[in-house]
Amino acid sequence: MIDSSDLTSNALQQAIRQRFAGSFESTLTLLSFGFARGVPRNADLMFDMRFLRNPYWDEALRPLTGLDPDVRDYVMADTLFEAAVGQIEKLLITILPRYSEEGKAYVTIALGCTGGRHRSVCVTEEIAERLRRAGFSPTIAHRNLESIQLDAYENRRQAKKEIAQTEIEGRGAHSP
Repeated sequence: MIDSSDLTSNALQQAIRQRFAGSFESTLTLLSFGFARGVPRNADLMFDMRFLRNPYWDEALRPLTGLDPDVRDYVMADTLFEAAVGQIEKLLITILPRYSEEGKAYVTIALGCTGGRHRSVCVTEEIAERLRRAGFSPTIAHRNLESIQLDAYENRRQAKKEIAQTEIEGRGAHSP
């Protein structure tokens, strides 16, 4: 019997779980996504990977994804990769048990980059592997992995350069 007269609903939930379920672990999902298609609404934590070198700008890597070894090598070679991913790993290993202790049934950690096909996929896979080694059981979802590239958005810097160059060349052709 559990005396619930002085318990909050959350404390009662924890007491029931401890009494009948034994240990409880939140269902953990790591979600890669592209900011170009909007942020996921169900994310509990969100990390922006757009500070890492972007394989999109390498013509040979553009059609590949963060699951391909060449893209992974490229992203992981960034001088900030290990420092940033290592800190994210330490943070998650520290706080994930507390989510379970608090009775949070589902925890979604979102990792984003521009298009959701290169950097965020690579980092999501790496974080998942590190969490598995630490005893967690994450599932992985890649929201935009199969999405076509939004070249109009992702390639806007190059388009701006080309437009500017065309305008300069156009003025030169019409000058007296």
